Amino acid sequence: MTSNVFNKKLLATLICTAGLAGCLDDPYNEPDTPTPPPASQEIPLYSPNGDSAFTLAIKDSNGVEAIVDGNSVSQGNISVTNVSGEANGTLNVTITDNKSGRIALTSSDSSHINLNVDPATSTLQFSTRAMSLPTNDQEIYVTSQKENNADIGKVSLTSSYTASYNGAPQTIKIPLTCFSDAGMDYTNAISPFSLVSDNNLNFDLGNIRIVTNSITQPDVLECDNTSTLLQADDPSDTFKASKVFAVPVTGWATAITNWMTVGNSTLHWGHDHIRIEYTNAPAGENGGLVLATQDQSFKDMSAYVDSGVLQFMFYVDNYANHPTKRFQVQMESSTHGNSEPYFLPAGTAEKGWQQIQVPLKDLFTRKDGSININSLRNIDKAVSILPEWVEGEQTLQGIDFSIGNVQIVVP
Repeated sequence: MTSNVFNKKLLATLICTAGLAGCLDDPYNEPDTPTPPPASQEIPLYSPNGDSAFTLAIKDSNGVEAIVDGNSVSQGNISVTNVSGEANGTLNVTITDNKSGRIALTSSDSSHINLNVDPATSTLQFSTRAMSLPTNDQEIYVTSQKENNADIGKVSLTSSYTASYNGAPQTIKIPLTCFSDAGMDYTNAISPFSLVSDNNLNFDLGNIRIVTNSITQPDVLECDNTSTLLQADDPSDTFKASKVFAVPVTGWATAITNWMTVGNSTLHWGHDHIRIEYTNAPAGENGGLVLATQDQSFKDMSAYVDSGVLQFMFYVDNYANHPTKRFQVQMESSTHGNSEPYFLPAGTAEKGWQQIQVPLKDLFTRKDGSININSLRNIDKAVSILPEWVEGEQTLQGIDFSIGNVQIVVP
């Protein structure tokens, strides 16, 4: 009897020991902790926030240079004025006489400067404000130099200045790879910043710096943009109209998609419009209409942002049981996101056809005043219109709306 008890105790001990050994052999995996991105660091080039190894200078259309070392300086057809009143503060730059001008940072003694940055993750940034409206064919760009008078790389700013005219100050962000891939060496820099305009321009400029680990920040420009600048169909048209979509099918955005998250809507054709009827819209599901380019090409809307509107004829035959009776309108880029949403007033076009005008400035200007530059330069979905989003037991079932004669105009 005693022997059996001992054997049971021994067996239990052996099992527990074996189990403990197994537990000790199991590797312990620490819970995954996301690695925070490297912190950004600003390297002042021209800024009240720190000293710089570079000197700011202007160069007129004849190539004559003048150092910017006080509150104001003028040389030929270019002049600058310190409008902030502080050292290395914001400058107003004016280029006149329908000729070119340049403002640039160069090393003080023409020696090469090692900026000690990784071009792959860093950006050139500066604050600016367009005080005059560039022409469509004007060339405004930023370049760099590792030898005197030899530009390396070129990033166009014409769209940026055109789109932000009459708006708030903007922060321009340019990948350093735009220049390093063209041959710029940031360990041997003569000029890390040079802004050139080939014609008249008035703008504010300040706080020029390189920001490390900033390539993923919003609004970093593309090195090259291949979009087609949207212009008037008829150059003599005072309204600068560009036809987006009309029936019979004409315009630059004639690819039609009527979509639903779940369910479906029905597309009907009228003699001068299309009609969307929500025939199978389950509760809580959403959908709308998109007019896009047929060939997936992109349009640059910058020439219309200041005073242009998205204009179309609109009629809502039935709002059904929609809770707000509002429609949302926006433009979209398949590669760079959507514009800001624009909501039509409740009950719009409920009693008959109504002409709608949506200001492009409202579509592409955020609440903080910044311009959604990459989206507006890469629009392939000219119109996205949908009843305001519903959820829960709310439904789009029975809603019926029509749209026609869509164009971009300057009213």
